[in-house]
Amino acid sequence: MTLSAAQARARFDELTAAPGCVLAGSAYDGISAAVLDEAGYPCITVSGAGVSASRLGLPDLGLIALPEMLDAARMIAARVSVPVIADVDTGFGNELNTARTIAEFAATTIAAVHLEDQVFPKRCGHLTGKQVIDTDDFLHKIRAADLARAGTGMRLIARTDSIAVHGIDDAIDRANRSLDAGADIVFVEAPTGHAQVERIGA
Repeated sequence: MTLSAAQARARFDELTAAPGCVLAGSAYDGISAAVLDEAGYPCITVSGAGVSASRLGLPDLGLIALPEMLDAARMIAARVSVPVIADVDTGFGNELNTARTIAEFAATTIAAVHLEDQVFPKRCGHLTGKQVIDTDDFLHKIRAADLARAGTGMRLIARTDSIAVHGIDDAIDRANRSLDAGADIVFVEAPTGHAQVERIGA
């Protein structure tokens, strides 16, 4: 059964409020989403890298644009019976682009999106050579995103790639400041070991 926006977002809130981890399967098209749904994953994410590879046959180097990600996310959400988290990269530009991106996703049945702090165009979070924008610039984008989804119930996840650029201390600082700026959840990308995972969780 396909979920309405209200159902998807309420179910996502239930999952994230419960103790323990939520194991989300990562989809890139309708068939991968259907397989993950059938396998019983409680939540599904839309992978930007997966969409780039499946649609373009190219690596995740910022080549996918808003219309393509939005189309993929809509299709996946329409095919599954669980909440969907969508990758919105950097918001596809500055604060104005970010506001438009978030408003477009909020008008779908997507339960949550994650917005990152890389420069535009971005690179896959597990590739070398990443760059991140200044913390204050990222916080401006988080505030713009928060305003754009106001009243919709869609959750905003702030993702930082700063570990690879500035280290774990900066990444944790960005994550905490993102929560103050309006994000609901933080996503610290690519920790390098158990010690960093424990610090992030703490």
